[in-house]
Amino acid sequence: MSRLKLGILFSLFTLLAGFSGFAQESTIPHQLYTPYPTFHNLAIEWTIEGDDNQNGVVTLKYREKGEKEWKEGMPLRRVPAGSSKGTTPIFTWKNRHSGSLFNLKPGTAYELNLKLEDPDGGSVEKRVEAQTREIPDYGDFAEIVELQSGDFDTLFTHDGTRERPVVYRCWFRYRFLSRSIGCCSKVLRCVRRRLYCGLPTYLHVTPTSFCRY
Repeated sequence: MSRLKLGILFSLFTLLAGFSGFAQESTIPHQLYTPYPTFHNLAIEWTIEGDDNQNGVVTLKYREKGEKEWKEGMPLRRVPAGSSKGTTPIFTWKNRHSGSLFNLKPGTAYELNLKLEDPDGGSVEKRVEAQTREIPDYGDFAEIVELQSGDFDTLFTHDGTRERPVVYRCWFRYRFLSRSIGCCSKVLRCVRRRLYCGLPTYLHVTPTSFCRY
């Protein structure tokens, strides 16, 4: 074989290898998990590799554990890997499908069936169990802190004890819904560290069904 033919073949091989490394349109599924459950909501995160053309779709069905009938959930949203701009610190996130289930029962186990379909390859179906958080039973000896509707940049909290927990409660009417949700979300962000560290400081939002965080 002449040097010219060898050179042409080598060039074609290099070109094809470059194209294959440039884009991966099929999906390689990775971890499926359900982080940060709330009283009434569940989050779903399914990290993936590939799907550069973003045509993969994940459909969701769910049911209470032990039930026979499945209910339809909203399809997960395709979230390409990326990072924030102009923030301190810089936040990054992985290539994934992401979604939520709303209006669930507190302290209840659910079965989630997720079906990933990609016309370019990598389709798979998985099932996972998750449970919403129980509303704390703080008894008659709790210190109740009532939060008014409004916007709060900082919420200063203090620790309770197991005998006398601290409950931060947010009430609102329909006409204050948008402002109150902002209040509730910021309250949760401020108190979440205490909740997940297991300290006896609790947050109880009423009615919780309107507070999506």
